[in-house]
Amino acid sequence: GFEGKNCDINIDDCLAKPCDNGTCVDATNDYSCTCNPGYESDGPKNCKKTDLCATSPCVHGTCTDEGAAYSCACDTGYEGTNCDTEINECVPDPCAQGQCTDGLASYTCACDAGWTGDDCDQDINECDGGADCGNGTCNNTSGSYSCTCDDGWLGDDCTTPHPCYTNNGDCDSLTTCTNDAGSFSCGGAASSPGGPSPAPICSHIAGLLHA
Repeated sequence: GFEGKNCDINIDDCLAKPCDNGTCVDATNDYSCTCNPGYESDGPKNCKKTDLCATSPCVHGTCTDEGAAYSCACDTGYEGTNCDTEINECVPDPCAQGQCTDGLASYTCACDAGWTGDDCDQDINECDGGADCGNGTCNNTSGSYSCTCDDGWLGDDCTTPHPCYTNNGDCDSLTTCTNDAGSFSCGGAASSPGGPSPAPICSHIAGLLHA
């Protein structure tokens, strides 16, 4: 443990580098080992390899001991250093026109009305699927449809008869009922020579007839 003329010099027991996989710490006629990462003490003078995967650190994955550290290969649907975070497949939202529900390594979309497809990105053609425009023509629109009514019909579904086609819109018999932007008006008609005077002109306003 000592050397020198007066035996007062401590012999460095670490000169021979006795610590494999660790750092030698000299003492008086002795030494100890401080183990490197990935190794653990197996007595004061020995460092043995630590099995970094022994505690199964990868919650949803496969562990690989890489010496000083470990790595995880995550199962499908998980992420993170220890594969302990489920991936949210709804972020970013894949459902173009609908509501996303996250699943394990999957997602489902509940489509808004008028849309279909796995990602709710396909417009349903209501005109091919039984949309009823009654007395009119169906026009497909993005996520919906509209009706263009035939002459004489009104309403969103073209099933309401135009007033002019029912009792002349209650206009005087000598006047003509005229379609007018979804409503109607009664216009005066010229009398024949010697005939009755023309009927008064009336118009339909908010459901009432005014002369």
